[in-house]
Parts: sequence; C-alpha cells; structure tokens
Amino acid sequence: MTQFDPCDKCGQKASCREVFRRLGNIEGKSIVRSILAAFVLPLVVFIAALAAAQWFLAKYVESVGLRTTFALLLAFVAAAGCVVVVRMMGKWLGKK
Repeated sequence: MTQFDPCDKCGQKASCREVFRRLGNIEGKSIVRSILAAFVLPLVVFIAALAAAQWFLAKYVESVGLRTTFALLLAFVAAAGCVVVVRMMGKWLGKK
C-alpha cells in the first residue's frame, strides 16, 4: 500500500525541505540548566526547608499540627524566595 505524500503536488516542496534541513542543523544552548533552576531547585529547597523546620520546631513546639503548619509555611517561604532569587539571577545574567 502506498502512502500519500502531501508534498508531492506542492510548489514549495524544495523550500520546505531547505527549511527543515536548516532546523535540523541548528545548535542552540542547552536548556537543562534552566529547567533544573526553574523546577528542581525550588522543589529541593522546599523539601530541605520542610525537613529542617520539622526538626528544629520539634524541640520548641509540642503540637504536631501546629509544628506541621509552621514547617509548611517556612518551606513555602523558602521555596518562594528561591524562585525570586533564580528569576533575579536569570534577568541579571540575561542582560550581560
């Protein structure tokens, strides 16, 4: 069974091939560092801050619910601070 090729009857067949050839040869900078900074770093900061806050507050707050609430608030603040710092660094490094 033959497959239908929509490019067979197109007048711009050669120019499309050239565009796709050029797109295939583009070498840009890797976005892995940006992905890690945007998604993984705030998550790691949140988990670390939550664990540290739970450990620290265990000595001072008796109520488990209150300790968890304070620890979550501190972890959210730490993660939000991390996001703000990463954005500021991205803008600062982008202007250079």
